[in-house]
Amino acid sequence: MSPPMGETQPLVYHGTDNQESETLVNGVHEKCSSGSKKIGQSDLAKLLIVALLAIFATHLYDQHANAANNNAVDTNNKLSPPPGLPPVAEDKNSEKSEDASASTTATPLQYRPYCMTYQNQKTARILQTSMGSPSQQWSRIPCYAEPEKVRMWTKSPPPNAHLNEYGNPDAILNISLDETSFPDRPPILGFGAAFTESASLNYQSLSEKGKETLMELYFGKSGLGYALGRVHINSIDFSVEAYSFDDVDGDFELKHFDMDVKHDNQKDGMMDMIRRATSVFATAWKPAEVEDGEETTTGSLANVTKDGNLLMYASPWSPPAWMKNPTWEDPKNATHASGMTGSTEPSCLREGTGKDSRYAKAWALYFSKFITAYREHGIPLWAITVQNEPEFPAPWEACAYTSKTEADFVAYHLGPQLEKDHPDVKLFMFDHNKDHMIKWAKVLLNETAHPSYKYIDGTAYHWYAGGMDRLLDGAVGSPNLHRFQSTLKDLFEVKENATNATLLVDETTATVTVAPETPLEPVAPTQDKEHIILGSEACHCPYTGYAGGDIEVYWARAERYAHAILADLAAGSNGWVEWNLVLDSVGGPNHLNNLCDTGILAVPHRAIFNGTESEIPPTLPFEKTKHKFGVNVGDSRTRAELNALGFPAKYLDDGLAVQPIYYYMGHISRYVRPGSRVLSGLIQESKASEESSATTTPFRAFRSQGQVVPGGGFNDLARNGIEVTAWPCEGSTRQVFHWDEDTKHIKVLGHDWLGKPTKSCVAKEEDLSFKGITLKDCKRKPAATFEKVLIKSKNKNETWVQFVQTNVPESSKRVDRCLVLGHLGNGGGALGPRGGAPVRYGSCASAQSKWKYSDPSGGEITTVLDTGGEVCMTTGWPFLQMGAFSTPNGESESTVVLLNEARDSANYVLYDGNDVVLSGSIPPRSIQTILLDPN
Repeated sequence: MSPPMGETQPLVYHGTDNQESETLVNGVHEKCSSGSKKIGQSDLAKLLIVALLAIFATHLYDQHANAANNNAVDTNNKLSPPPGLPPVAEDKNSEKSEDASASTTATPLQYRPYCMTYQNQKTARILQTSMGSPSQQWSRIPCYAEPEKVRMWTKSPPPNAHLNEYGNPDAILNISLDETSFPDRPPILGFGAAFTESASLNYQSLSEKGKETLMELYFGKSGLGYALGRVHINSIDFSVEAYSFDDVDGDFELKHFDMDVKHDNQKDGMMDMIRRATSVFATAWKPAEVEDGEETTTGSLANVTKDGNLLMYASPWSPPAWMKNPTWEDPKNATHASGMTGSTEPSCLREGTGKDSRYAKAWALYFSKFITAYREHGIPLWAITVQNEPEFPAPWEACAYTSKTEADFVAYHLGPQLEKDHPDVKLFMFDHNKDHMIKWAKVLLNETAHPSYKYIDGTAYHWYAGGMDRLLDGAVGSPNLHRFQSTLKDLFEVKENATNATLLVDETTATVTVAPETPLEPVAPTQDKEHIILGSEACHCPYTGYAGGDIEVYWARAERYAHAILADLAAGSNGWVEWNLVLDSVGGPNHLNNLCDTGILAVPHRAIFNGTESEIPPTLPFEKTKHKFGVNVGDSRTRAELNALGFPAKYLDDGLAVQPIYYYMGHISRYVRPGSRVLSGLIQESKASEESSATTTPFRAFRSQGQVVPGGGFNDLARNGIEVTAWPCEGSTRQVFHWDEDTKHIKVLGHDWLGKPTKSCVAKEEDLSFKGITLKDCKRKPAATFEKVLIKSKNKNETWVQFVQTNVPESSKRVDRCLVLGHLGNGGGALGPRGGAPVRYGSCASAQSKWKYSDPSGGEITTVLDTGGEVCMTTGWPFLQMGAFSTPNGESESTVVLLNEARDSANYVLYDGNDVVLSGSIPPRSIQTILLDPN
């Protein structure tokens, strides 16, 4: 088969703006400006010569390609590039399929050697970070273009990507550059991290050069460009000890509140960090046309989505001890808590949160004074959250609420106080995990039942899964985020005859009973469109990637960050904030020994001063953690070893360990700037090219043609608690399920990040919070049992089955229960209905109960969504993921982020609707940012 004509034509590398690009015409170098080369506009003869040279090169290339195909069994005979291009590097990281010899169509080259743009419609630049080359972060991958005039003279066919030409089938990255998914909702506000006391202590441990480098890395033009920041009200677990700004018992008017907020306002403390970050960020990112003072960090969204404004929000963990009920740790006759750790339920506050609670009123005033104090010291707060993790009476600083008690606190105390003193400061509800977002929204945002709704501007949520399995953090809850969007639309509909009412809430089921009283004003029809949804906290725990030292673990942590961000934005989130800005080498200090990870670690003992190594000890006095999670491997490695493993030596010399998490975050935050919007797009299943013949197995991105063995490497999501979903088929181990004829279980096999084998089974019941099926332990009662029942089909070439549950729970009202494909709320957001639909239990009479099952050949369980398109049952999500964005304030007009968590390379073709934009490949364990601009 001949290669596309464009692959033998002049190929243009599109560099950055104002750079010269070099055109290669059959080995002849010519200079041209960025964009396509303009060839012979006034000289027809020159153009004819170029075209003839191109045709001759095509002939030579055909001969070379045919020779390569004739020697396909020789894996050392690699397909060379078109004449004039650099040689193709071997993909040393791509794992060979164990069944590679079985394929009769396999070619020596298993991945696309170049990025190629088509029709000169777009210029493209690609940046890449890969586990295969961990020391080469944000490296530029050249993308070549086919000059249109040469194609016209050579009469080449319409441009196409020549699908599946390079061994493995191409994944289809299908986006719509003109179709934003949430046009009526707020745009993306940005990304950020928290200015905690632990962060400030680590900041103080650095040299002035280290501090300057840290600020540039997070907020500067060459760094992440963080646009959001979080600060805590009073102490938290990431403090060295408990503190508040008014410890005087009974001071209901807060006359003793420290308006100087001395704890936060010390040299190089939290407030100094925030002020410096604000300055660095504004200098680097504020548009030239925006004058100082013109933009503010409060007010309308038009004022906060232009780049250069650092948006700060504050969250409390606990009120002062004198405001809190005594806990189980206090004496029986205690009138209030002796400390700020722990909490009673349903509220930590003395006298509760009702209208007459003096302590709730004082606590609301405390918020107001904190906001005022920060503003008077040069830090205007954009928003506050009601309470950090209100469902968790944690062993550290905490204040628990139920949805009802938080609604009361907002409606009767905090909301009115902010409306009076700080009407420009936004108020976010919840601030906890995704599993109960909807339950809380149905109470706090229920305008027919409670006045709390009118004070709330947004919902904050965390990425944690809850429980003790930290490998589930960032891995669950995406379908719930879609359902939350649908819930908002339902709650904020303008309702006729809306009334104020007495609210009765069943906290277990979130059932709301109302007794109508007085009429309410209808809700503004735009309220749901203005409601902000913010990912307000995320981190990996315990320990750090640097200290643990296992590249498999710290690279997987980086991948989980990227996955969670892309999934959340696709579901309509407006921003994403990680936890501590900077921690020490082991993830502290934390006065409850709750060590966690972050993108940058302070390691001042690794710094180099004037060519001399630092004499600072590895452990500073503020780090008092009693329980260490093994040896600090990072400290035992040399500068060169760490550099080779993805921790750049140039930053180690400044006392900073910059981890892969940081670079994966940068693939998104540097280019998806405030004001960006998510575009509709989904990675579709591979499709056959026109030139290829039909095969016995469908085309799959991670499975070579003619093979049945799934690719991608081991499945690290075969884990109890992972949601069972449905996505376009990619032929990977994440989409392999086996029905065991003996046990009747449907099971999945894999390994965790540490290489430990895992086995899980489809659960007996749906998860009540996620409204879908999760994986459970196969050896226990929660695992479901099924009979595989053959269904008659009119098409003799198709075999359909149903998985009929045989151990239906007594609580189920349905006797005939089958596995069915559910529907995503929110229409699936940017991903559409095929982008992670939940697998559920339902009627065996449903059309969505029919599946195709390829076991034992491949283990795929597939069906066709009633809205169209084949999908495969999936553990969590596929290896290959994508997010597409309109980025008017970014480096390019449009940005596509491609994530590959597999241990195999993936070829891909990017489409804008039906038009081919570019083709390329992504190596194993890699992330790419594709920057697209009109030509």
